[in-house]
Amino acid sequence: MARYDDLNTKMIAYWAVMSIIILVVLLQLLQALCYNMVSWTDQRPGRVGSELNIPAQAKSEQLDSLNGYKKERIIDESAPPPEKGKEPAKKDVIYIPIQRAEEIILKELSAQGA
Repeated sequence: MARYDDLNTKMIAYWAVMSIIILVVLLQLLQALCYNMVSWTDQRPGRVGSELNIPAQAKSEQLDSLNGYKKERIIDESAPPPEKGKEPAKKDVIYIPIQRAEEIILKELSAQGA
């Protein structure tokens, strides 16, 4: 009678290992499916993938709206120091009036809130 009360540990260990292997395979398949779906949407510009380019479009629109203001290239102090004999890194700076900057920021914030 005691024989029926014992657990079959070999069979339990076998199924535990098999379930872990199946889980890993399913996770790999899910990862491959997600990767292919992302690359598929990136290749179709008229569909969902075009929404991913909105930040780049907004940046270009902002730069276009700032045409006509004073632009200057200055040394970038946050960049690492240049090697000997090389020119230091520079960045573009646009000088605009404070009231115009306030208008631009308020316009962007109102567009985001809508």
